[in-house]
Amino acid sequence: MKKLVLACSILMTAPAFAGVSWVQTPFWQTAYPTDYVARLENTNTELAAECRDFENTVFKKGGDQYADIFSTFDQLSLPSDMQHRSFYVEMTLALPTSLELENLLITKRGAELKTLTIQKATSDLIPQYTQYPAQVLLQQESLKAQATIGKQPDSLTAVAEKLGVPVGATIFINRGGSYNAVFSSKAAACDVLNGRASLQLNARVAIKIAFDSQRVIESFYTDVEKIATAAMAKTKSAPARAALLGFRLGEFLSKRSPSDVAEMQMLGLITQFFDIESMTPNKNWTDGVGGKVLSVTGTAYDQSATLKIVGPSVVIK
Repeated sequence: MKKLVLACSILMTAPAFAGVSWVQTPFWQTAYPTDYVARLENTNTELAAECRDFENTVFKKGGDQYADIFSTFDQLSLPSDMQHRSFYVEMTLALPTSLELENLLITKRGAELKTLTIQKATSDLIPQYTQYPAQVLLQQESLKAQATIGKQPDSLTAVAEKLGVPVGATIFINRGGSYNAVFSSKAAACDVLNGRASLQLNARVAIKIAFDSQRVIESFYTDVEKIATAAMAKTKSAPARAALLGFRLGEFLSKRSPSDVAEMQMLGLITQFFDIESMTPNKNWTDGVGGKVLSVTGTAYDQSATLKIVGPSVVIK
């Protein structure tokens, strides 16, 4: 899938709130939350009892063999597991729909995002530039990374750190559309299961605007493309192109907005989509069958986010 080229040469700095970032494309921008929480679901009926035994052993034992005891229990496979020689447990990452992190319209951050959108839209230099986010999707490649573990002082992984016992990595695998955390350390699995630790990923997300908004923007830029293509076909002179393009775009925009606003938008469109020296299409155009086109997409990929992954007993607020 071709990824969107992000560029915005004329835009003012977007207002920022804690935990919120802006994604900017040539055709639209939107604010989105950067911090998310997801839950793991455990279907292994043996794990809870194994964790109780492990904790009882670790927190009651002592002496010279303490580290050895910990390491042995940490790597001991579950009683019914005849496939793996050492500890192995999978927990499923629970997401509302396929890779959707949250419905932004109903979260407590929804009001904050609306405020940001309203504030920024008042200074848009091109029409319909500031949009409200409709969906945030976790990109699959984010789950190929090894997760880091955030632990509490009373956790088994904290004990392992004090003892110098290495804790096995936790990775994610794709099970035909569901994503499972694979634990190779009983300490890590038990801590996450019991809410004494969480996993964290530096994730990549795709931000989508509403499909209806995308269609409106597409329609607008179809008209802009036709006007620009006709103007450029009439002359190769940069000054003449600038004059003709400014006149035609101003005429088009004045049918939609007051004259002072239309003039600002005309200048914004020329700056955003043309090389000022040559008055030729800039990098925000793409190659089409018959020449350069303004290709609008409603999704921006590869945006940064942090995903905190908690166990099934943790209440997500």
